[in-house]
Amino acid sequence: MTKKIKGSALLASLIFAFVILVVISALAYNYRMDSLSVSTILEQKQNIGVDEGYFGSIIGNLDTSQDKEETIDSYKFQTTIDSSSLKFLYEDSNAGLYESEPYLLSYKYTHRFFEGEINRYVREFIYNILPSSSVMTQYDRSVIPLNLPYVNAEAMSQAEYNYKIGSQNAVPVEGGYIGYLRKPVIDGYDGTGSESDYIVEQGNGNIKYILCHKPEDGGNRIVVSENSWDAHHDHGDYRGPCLDNGSRSFTINIYGNTLTMTFPDVLALSYYHFSIGWGLEGGQWTLYLAVYDLDRVYTSSATLNDIKNNPSTAEVSLSNWKEVSGLEEFDGGDIVNVTWYFDNVEDVPKLMILEKFLRSGSYDIDVYRTTYVSITKTYAATLTDRFVTGSTNFNDKEVFTLVPDSLFTLFGAVPLIFQGTNIIDFNYDAPYTLGDGVGSTKSVLTANVTNKPVIIKKNATQFYIFYYSGNTRYKYLYNYGVGAPSLVLPNNSFSGQTIQKIIAKYGALFIITNSNIYVENISNSALISRVAIYGANYQIARDSSGRIYAMPDGFTCTINGNCNTSSRVYLDSGCGAYSGGCDAMAELNNVSPYLNIVYKNFSY
Repeated sequence: MTKKIKGSALLASLIFAFVILVVISALAYNYRMDSLSVSTILEQKQNIGVDEGYFGSIIGNLDTSQDKEETIDSYKFQTTIDSSSLKFLYEDSNAGLYESEPYLLSYKYTHRFFEGEINRYVREFIYNILPSSSVMTQYDRSVIPLNLPYVNAEAMSQAEYNYKIGSQNAVPVEGGYIGYLRKPVIDGYDGTGSESDYIVEQGNGNIKYILCHKPEDGGNRIVVSENSWDAHHDHGDYRGPCLDNGSRSFTINIYGNTLTMTFPDVLALSYYHFSIGWGLEGGQWTLYLAVYDLDRVYTSSATLNDIKNNPSTAEVSLSNWKEVSGLEEFDGGDIVNVTWYFDNVEDVPKLMILEKFLRSGSYDIDVYRTTYVSITKTYAATLTDRFVTGSTNFNDKEVFTLVPDSLFTLFGAVPLIFQGTNIIDFNYDAPYTLGDGVGSTKSVLTANVTNKPVIIKKNATQFYIFYYSGNTRYKYLYNYGVGAPSLVLPNNSFSGQTIQKIIAKYGALFIITNSNIYVENISNSALISRVAIYGANYQIARDSSGRIYAMPDGFTCTINGNCNTSSRVYLDSGCGAYSGGCDAMAELNNVSPYLNIVYKNFSY
């Protein structure tokens, strides 16, 4: 005689059956139990009191790079990764090219249990985690953090998706800090340089240049008149002392691999800089390097796959320098900035090169765009426009560029140029001009820009530009090519302090002075927390629960592997000083409800 189960008894039976299956699956994954144990549990008639925490263990411990299958005699357990995606905030987020960070990494899984050929159940999950690595902030030019970009594939056009991700739908979810580039110190020079390295003042405005003559033959130091420089440049001399560190090499450390690359033969090692770029094609990353001194720009590249898995091949590729052509046609200027940007969603990154010239008693900035030949992996520069600063003073180290990437899709196409109080955006498409009012604007800011600004996405069409000078933080509202940036008051000032860095992360602005870290609400400029500090070079990060903290010398201790959790400065600890500050900080910290399993669907 059979007895029909119905009503609450049926529900209880289903729940009991589900719990049994959960236990079997969880134990199979975690303990590789044998078929006798599986059968025993299936036949048990008592509640063994196991909850869905086991499922969290299964999903949380799964290798997210591949599906997983376990078989125990006639029992089979499958977990497949259906999709993975990065989730970005579309307001109050850092919108600089290569600098954006998602707030979540979301996986969709399907978990199946088979007894023989019978599919006993199917379980679908959405499982969220924090990004595994944060973007590291650079403080000096000697050691450069290498941050792999996070990319928002969900916001790409179809053409952009086809090029960058490809038909295999290989959406990259890895990003953030992956290593560093270290510039060597050679004879006391760290490469940052100054005019005294290559200029000898003669009085009455006359100068002579210190040159390294015939560097390919070992080089010797000579001093020549300014008028003689062009001829020396043309046959391969460079401005500055002859330096050689024996191997003429620098190092990159990525994923624990240390790569050693050689410099170009003709490069002023007393006065040179790197610019780091990234390209994405078919789901595969390529690292692009540009190295430049006052007169020449060189590029090289290597795939991230080679850097990780074939470092010797990557060393050869990154040492295969190609000089950017076209700059030699305009001798007499000094290259002051080289920036990677994109002028096409289906192409490699390009270079924008800025060169200063002293003409008629004041300085100009010549702007070059570049084109790329894939067969030879070479760039060619073309002069596109000239900006007349009207100034007789020009600080080479205070020329900055920002490249907005509004949807975080790796398409930063309108570089912004900052020099003194000037701000100009570059019309990346024909006619490639500056400040003409058609896709390009220029304006004058309130104070000199002395450090690299940050750009923050306000909404679909607008950005905030933040920068600082002395003890004051300035804020401007900017629209792509619509009009000149407009000042947004108030300008927060910190009397008796000096601002050292501003960092845009996690929906807030972090203002680091010589004695405090302030947290500022981006939209209304209200301060919501302040903590006293006694260190320097702070990195901003989240802990595993999402709580935001600052780490002194965070880049250095990350390199050395000795960051101590006791050194963390939690930024909500100073929220009580401001009305509504603790509520605002709690909202910034509140990511834990969105972590782990956030969606479940069960079916037999």
